[in-house]
Formats: sequence, C-alpha cells, structure tokens
Amino acid sequence: MKIFYIPITNKISETNYNNTIKKRITFNGIKISQFTNDSSGVWGFKDGKSNIRTYNSIEAGDIIFFRTTDKEKYQCFDGFGVVAKKEIDSQLAKNFWNDKEFKNLIYFNKVVIFDEPFRLSKNTKKLETLTFGKLWHDGYNMFRQWSLKEDDDDIKSPEDLINYFYSFKHKILYDNINIYALNDDNFFVSEDVKNLLEDEDVISLEKTEKEIIIKTRIGQSKLRDKLILLKNKCELCSIDKKELLIASHIKPWSKSTKDERLDVNNVLLLCPLHDQLFDKGFISFDDDGKILISDEIKDGDLKDFNINLNMKINLTEKEKKYFKYHRENIFKNSNNK
Repeated sequence: MKIFYIPITNKISETNYNNTIKKRITFNGIKISQFTNDSSGVWGFKDGKSNIRTYNSIEAGDIIFFRTTDKEKYQCFDGFGVVAKKEIDSQLAKNFWNDKEFKNLIYFNKVVIFDEPFRLSKNTKKLETLTFGKLWHDGYNMFRQWSLKEDDDDIKSPEDLINYFYSFKHKILYDNINIYALNDDNFFVSEDVKNLLEDEDVISLEKTEKEIIIKTRIGQSKLRDKLILLKNKCELCSIDKKELLIASHIKPWSKSTKDERLDVNNVLLLCPLHDQLFDKGFISFDDDGKILISDEIKDGDLKDFNINLNMKINLTEKEKKYFKYHRENIFKNSNNK
C-alpha cells in the first residue's frame, strides 16, 4: 500500500471533489453508476509528465488523501479514499466533468471524511512541511508520495499511518470495497471477503469460481445498502445505527438460487439480536406479518430478547414464499419436529 494526496485548490476542483467523489454524481447530477455500473467515486486529472509518472505508480488498495482548505483558510486533509481501480477514458471524463482532458481516472470504493479537517499548516499563507513523529511530506508537490524515516518508533509503515488517521473521529461516506484482479493470482478484496477466501471450501477452487463466489457476496453488500435506503432501521425495533444493521436472508443464502440470493424480497433488515433470533429459528412470521415465537423461548426471556407477541412487520406478496420456507425449515416449533 502506498499513500498519495490530491490537492483540491480551486472552485473547479472543489466542485469535482464534492460531486464525483463525495456524492458520486456527474457535473449535471447524474449518478456515476449510470456510466460505470458500480457505486465507486471517481477523480480525474490531466496529462503531464509529473502527473502521469505518479498516476502510473498508483495501484488498487493505495490510499489517497484529499487536501482542501477549511473555513479559516487553513490547508488540511478532509479525509481519504481507498483506490479501487484506474483507467484512461476521455469519453467518461466528458460524462463526469464535461471535460475530456481529465481522462486519467482513479476510482474510489471507500471514502472516509474526518469530523474535523486535519490541518497541515501553522498559518494561513504557507503550507509548511508536515511533521508528526518522524513522518514528513512536501506539501507543494502534487500527488507527492508520503515518505517514512526508518527510526520512527510510532509510525513505521503506511498501514501505521492509516491506523493513526482512523483514530480521528470520522464518518464513512460509503464502503463498497469490490474485487479487482491485480494479476492472475492476486486480488484486492475487503476484509469480509478475505475471510471467505481463507475458507477451506474456497481455497481449492479455480480463480473463476472464486470470482463468482466473491461477486455474489459483493451483491449481498449492495443488497444491504438498498435495504437501508428503503427501510432505514431494524424492522422489529427502533435501532437505526447503519453500522449495526444486517441484511438477514429469509431463505438461507446456502439454500437459495442465484436470483433468490440477491432478491430484495428475500431479506429482512434487522439489528444483530433480532438477526440471530431469526437466523437460528427462534422467531418467524406468518402470512400477515405477525411474529411467531418459538416455544423454546420462555416467557420470562421475551423482555431480554426485546420481542413480544404484538410485533408485526409489513409483508409483501413476494415475500410470503420465503417466509413459508423459513417457517417450515428454520423455525423452531414443536410442530416442525
């Protein structure tokens, strides 16, 4: 992993930054996904000897900070993004910014924004050399790569630096870490997919088979994003903390067809507690959406599990077939034994 930064220093670059990286829309408000078929943010810059030399060294998995100016005119880091891939495409540049010259494209599949921008300068006029620990960089050189001194005790690698910045209060605008082939045997993947690749049943698979499995899991992540937009909170309680919400399959993923796995009608949006109760079959729902509670749960435990017999979810006709499967095959009921 290498670390770079983008200088966002004028109104045009500020507009592009807010549109194609933060909001993931084009200059005229169209979603970037209309042109790319994914949910990445994107940045582009023009040709130039220095630009292209740095552009060629950037790879998937590298980190790029966004250097902006705060309200008091201090130069600062607003946040950073994780590089997904890059490509050279003048027509896409035209679509994104109405300017074909920004054809050297970098895509971000994760963007982190600090609650308070990290100031780089000690005064409003000059961006001095940034120093904390033994880390330094020359703030004036566009896309200047960070350098690390060997005698640094606290920050010994780019990973240490990123962990340092993760310790700041921040929000994640989006996290759509996707899979991109780096070579025949290597992939840049998200942490949740890394665990999948270490599964014994997956290790022995051919590359193409691994790609199919991982892309299916990525589809699940996008399905969760869609559910959050539609439902906003756990369908059984008021928890609306996005990071805690889980897309819980009604008919289990392992038992579903390819289409069923990515069918929005085959998932509930639940908090971790209710997800586990539903996944393990301790609760289910009838065709009217009324909760069914397993006879294995004692009445005295209902409060601890935050469930009661008056709970109900909104149920569509398309969801009923999945709940029928859940009641007959997952739900722990004496009638199923």
